[in-house]
Amino acid sequence: MKWPGWLKRRNEAPPEPAPTDAPRSPVLTTDPRDAGGLTTLCPTYVIHPTSFEDLRHWRQMVAARHPDALLLASLDSLSQAGYTASHALLTHDLDATNGHDLSTLPERCFEDDEHIGYFSTQEEFPIRLANFRSGLEKAQLRDAKLPWLDADHDVTIDEVNFDPDAVVHGPGIVQAVPVERSADMISAFPNGYFSDDLSPFEMHHLTSKLEDLGYQLTALGASYLAFWGDTYLTAPQIAERSTIIAGLYEEADIDLLNDALKGKRHLILRYTA
Repeated sequence: MKWPGWLKRRNEAPPEPAPTDAPRSPVLTTDPRDAGGLTTLCPTYVIHPTSFEDLRHWRQMVAARHPDALLLASLDSLSQAGYTASHALLTHDLDATNGHDLSTLPERCFEDDEHIGYFSTQEEFPIRLANFRSGLEKAQLRDAKLPWLDADHDVTIDEVNFDPDAVVHGPGIVQAVPVERSADMISAFPNGYFSDDLSPFEMHHLTSKLEDLGYQLTALGASYLAFWGDTYLTAPQIAERSTIIAGLYEEADIDLLNDALKGKRHLILRYTA
């Protein structure tokens, strides 16, 4: 299976290639350009992974610096993911300040004694998270199914799980998100902006369901979600999870998915139509 050098959606430009002298240590950044144009609200590090295993290694390096946080890496096209995340924030009003106590926010959040209208500091992340959780109460994981085949890149869900390196394209980012459940990390990098995609809230419900089955969210991109399992799965566990996953997609092939999950701890899912 031959994949394109980078993944794109809706005619967006590809991310800039990683420099040949890319540093071999995560670099802390506050520049929105490093996050696909998105102003992040959590400690954010630029990384340069070349494979899925390499992505996990970069995450572990950041984890050592933030033992009290969970780590969310970017996946596939960072430029597209940052773009759609910015729109998802607006669409779902996740940076609204109404009803929140703003008295503890730093001065740079205000202009003429009024909030500037967008979030730009780590102190505002708890407000974002509260808004996100409020949205969860109104959303459920819908019955509408996504296509098993990614027509843009001619690849199916089982194939991408056989070849997870195909959805890793540097440079990327890792955010240290101060939450206790991996599903809540979606609030730091919400995606699912287009109407046919899973919304950020639907993604959370799916991620929570998988988390209860031993899969932790590790990366989120413009089209794909990546999870890491607590242990290698037995045959009955693989069958159980394959049935749940296949329920998300039209014309899913459970036998191929079973084969794709054997002997692996990762799980890659597409959340876009």
